[in-house]
Amino acid sequence: MRHTFTSAELELVRLALSLGAEKYGGPFSDAEKRLVGRATERTRLPSTANIREARLAIKAGADPLGDRLCEIRPQIQRRALGAFYTDPSIVQAMLRWVDAQAPEEIVDCGSGTGRFAGAAASMHSDKLVFAVEIDPLACIISRATAAVLQLTNVVVLNRDFTTLNLPSTTRRRAFIGNPPYVRHHALTPDQKARARTLAASLGVAFSGLAGLHAHFIVAAAALANEGDVLCFITSAEWLDVNYGRGVRELMTDGLRAEEIHLLDASAEAFGDVATTAVIICARAGGDAEQVRFRSASSLGSLLRLGTGGRLVGRAELQLSPAWGKIARNRYADAAAAGTIPLGSIARVHRGAVTGANEFFVMSREKAQRLGLHNCVRPVLSAAEEVFASGGTVHGDPDRRVILCPPDKLSAHDRAALNRYIAHGEAQDIHERYVPAHRSPWWRPQLLAPPPIVATYMARQAPFFALNPDGLHILNVIHGLYPLTPLDDEQLRLLVQTLNEMRETYRGLGRTYQGGLEKFEPREMERLTITLGSSDQLAMLCDG
Repeated sequence: MRHTFTSAELELVRLALSLGAEKYGGPFSDAEKRLVGRATERTRLPSTANIREARLAIKAGADPLGDRLCEIRPQIQRRALGAFYTDPSIVQAMLRWVDAQAPEEIVDCGSGTGRFAGAAASMHSDKLVFAVEIDPLACIISRATAAVLQLTNVVVLNRDFTTLNLPSTTRRRAFIGNPPYVRHHALTPDQKARARTLAASLGVAFSGLAGLHAHFIVAAAALANEGDVLCFITSAEWLDVNYGRGVRELMTDGLRAEEIHLLDASAEAFGDVATTAVIICARAGGDAEQVRFRSASSLGSLLRLGTGGRLVGRAELQLSPAWGKIARNRYADAAAAGTIPLGSIARVHRGAVTGANEFFVMSREKAQRLGLHNCVRPVLSAAEEVFASGGTVHGDPDRRVILCPPDKLSAHDRAALNRYIAHGEAQDIHERYVPAHRSPWWRPQLLAPPPIVATYMARQAPFFALNPDGLHILNVIHGLYPLTPLDDEQLRLLVQTLNEMRETYRGLGRTYQGGLEKFEPREMERLTITLGSSDQLAMLCDG
């Protein structure tokens, strides 16, 4: 956790203290004490009107200090902390499910400003509620909420939940919360190693590519005793991606899932972070042989946990590499007559990663002006070029080009290339991550131009196009490479069929907030094609 706080944040601390934060939630941590000291030294007491307004809002069920914290912290900082707070209606729905399991203690995991902890403690004044949060300012806000509501059963722990040790107990615990959404790039090697070790102790694999929300699920599983329950709202990525396999293994054996509720990608659960939400309801050591899967089209329909959906057998889930389409009830029956997976016809590869598009990709006019016209090749550099193609992309004069010089150049062309390389090194292009790991740094690694190109990330279904002029592709586009050579008519038929079926592929990739959907190469290969006749099918599969 960072050690510098803005004046606006320190004023928020002072307001929390004026509401009685120091009297509730147990002793302050050292980090909280330091923060309180800075706030009392550098800020004035808030006005009586501000204190009264905050108190009334908290008593009405709002989180005014938490809302203010979201306003004054830049989004980039909240992203680093994974701080995206939960809608109160979702909090209540999850607590209703937890309440039905009759827990004796409740643990709010990554409690933020205490939305779950405060609501749980208010609902169950006789039950101990732990609010575990790494951010000392959020902890102080949780204490202020407890003070206003006089929640003497809340214990605030300014700790990292993934390293937490709770007092042993024979009481049934419920682990609830909205774990921080932090991508693996921002996690340290120590965090990843710790999660792998913890997962191994539970008998499951764990990938270093998993986000922090997956770390929280593993940590909760390690803390849980048989009969304890878990109710988390997280990013839905773990349902489908390879690095979610460890979580899926836990959900079928260990911390066994009982219900999985997936929110439609167009609905917003996490405010300004673009990811689709899923609610997991699970039980440690549970014996459920079926899991209730339900796809919710809106926040309102998401709130009915314990109802609707359909039951899917645990054995089937153990065999499935992707649970998202199960949750959306979007099965592709590859065994159906005339239906084949795209991967049986072609391999799918992502386009080139340059590491500095502004240097490697340019207009033809710029290449001509720099004397690089013999050192470049035409390239598709944006998905929009495929969407607008009508099913066939062409190497028209306005097409951008990518630096990819041949081995043999004239002295004139070599001199122009050397000047451009020197220009790039003056801008430190060669020290960027991707170029620095390439030899020579100035030659992008291009695959052969694919005969078919496809979009793979958009708020609409993938679109496919022929590439008869042999354009290269950047990594914003996928290339389809037939396993055996296809003639022009076979390629045309394949593209036509894929585009005719494209709307049936909606919901089969990994979805993000706002309807953005992404297909990794292997996911695109699993898309199925239904052709009009067995002759057409044989035409594509011939050879």
